[in-house]
Amino acid sequence: SLDAVNTLVRLPEGGWSSANTDVEGAEEVLKRLGGGEVTVLGDGGATAALRLASLRTGQTLHVLSRKNFPAGALAGPCVWTWPAQLPISDGLLFDGAPVAVIAYGSQALALRSAILRLGGKPLLCGSAWFVAQARGQRKLWEAVL
Repeated sequence: SLDAVNTLVRLPEGGWSSANTDVEGAEEVLKRLGGGEVTVLGDGGATAALRLASLRTGQTLHVLSRKNFPAGALAGPCVWTWPAQLPISDGLLFDGAPVAVIAYGSQALALRSAILRLGGKPLLCGSAWFVAQARGQRKLWEAVL
């Protein structure tokens, strides 16, 4: 489970149940990247959901914080979890790698431009994450009807 809540469910007998559907969103993004190994850029809350989702999808995650980049450009599939307003870490480069962006709106567009400049192929997946979360929420709500 995650230490965050994004869904409340009113129970028929009274009271509330809380849940988090970020794992459903993370799982959708990992599926879009295909099987195998995925590099995750950042180690915050979204990465916690990606770790749990990788257990479902069977993918291996390599998590890089802003301080531990390997020498050379990243070539395999990546997920970008850093907010758009943070400066890009020195040394970050991609060798044509597909990079899933889980932000949406203007932040996703800013990240898309940055990833292109760094040699990556941005995949705007924020709405896919969001819709998968919503589907998970709907299942929780319908389960109590």
